[in-house]
Amino acid sequence: MRRLAMLAVFTFALVLPALPAQAQWAETDVPQTFWFEIGGFRVASKTNLSLSGEIAEPGDEIDFEKELDIPSTTTQGFIEFFWRPARRHQISLNWQRINREGNELTLDERLEWEDIILDVGARVQSHTVSNFISGVYRFALIKNEKLELGPALGVGYVKIRSGLRGDLGVGIGDETASVPFDTEAEVGSITGDIGGYLYWWPGERFLVRSDGRYIAVGLEEADAAITEARASLTWFPWRKVGFGVQYAYTKFRYDRNRAFAGLGGTYQYDGLQLLVNVAF
Repeated sequence: MRRLAMLAVFTFALVLPALPAQAQWAETDVPQTFWFEIGGFRVASKTNLSLSGEIAEPGDEIDFEKELDIPSTTTQGFIEFFWRPARRHQISLNWQRINREGNELTLDERLEWEDIILDVGARVQSHTVSNFISGVYRFALIKNEKLELGPALGVGYVKIRSGLRGDLGVGIGDETASVPFDTEAEVGSITGDIGGYLYWWPGERFLVRSDGRYIAVGLEEADAAITEARASLTWFPWRKVGFGVQYAYTKFRYDRNRAFAGLGGTYQYDGLQLLVNVAF
């Protein structure tokens, strides 16, 4: 709820300066059949993952940022393509990727990852990679030259790969030997969510956009949920080229049931992004 409140405040902050200009124009001259957007910036991530071994016992849920010193902020890029096949219909396709690697550290607490027990003093380095491809269909229940509002349906595929490597201290008699290890796992899931969207042209070449979608489902293997939300302001100094800023929030949860081994947990990232929009 705190994130959604931040999104609402950000949207309002974008809209407020443009309010006096609303009545001074008739219709935007920016093409709306095809849009291509590219952008990115620094985002904050929260990663809490566990990996169950072959006996399918739940492993520790590890906070990668706090316990394994993986960077909590990183640069994220995205590419998105929009197509409007008819006046009230719009389809978009988005791809984004985040790749992080932590610093090597010495553990000061015991952790369990898959079938590996990481005792205090073990040397560990972590990494995570996420790829998310998503598509959205939007239908405008309300549509005029300044306002577009309606439901939105999202579908996509997310893949998260995470792993640990380092050295374990193994006792052999009265001595301790250093044994290297390197383990990695991934989870991939089809996603789908439902919600709504808003497009508003408060000025001839100013566009305010807001999207929010959510779904939670119970599967045999896991309980899953995804939340996606964003708000943006784009200014078109030229008819076919615009520049903007947006706040984006995504959270993916995949809680594995006790009888199934594998990677699970929650993965979340959010932050401000800069974008370039090409309209044609």
